[in-house]
Amino acid sequence: MRVGNIYQLKRGGAAKKLGRYPAEQFGTVNGRLALPVNLVQALTPFAVGLMLTWTGSYLPSLLPLFALAGGAVWSLQMQGRKPSTISDSAASAPE
Repeated sequence: MRVGNIYQLKRGGAAKKLGRYPAEQFGTVNGRLALPVNLVQALTPFAVGLMLTWTGSYLPSLLPLFALAGGAVWSLQMQGRKPSTISDSAASAPE
């Protein structure tokens, strides 16, 4: 499986992408696509703990998160979109 396949699932094309496979392979394909995400989620607390142990501070683990958040905001601004806020998503939620 390619990274592009995972990107398609995240974009909302999961039903289309997984619908290409026979029903008996659905779980296998879904599991293979989710494996890298699950591994990173499992290893993240361990990596943050190691960084805290080595440096004595949470700053080295927080700086990449700040950089990713800043990159996401910059990307949205370059596309001419404004980042949504919690109140925006609550106002658009169906009742």
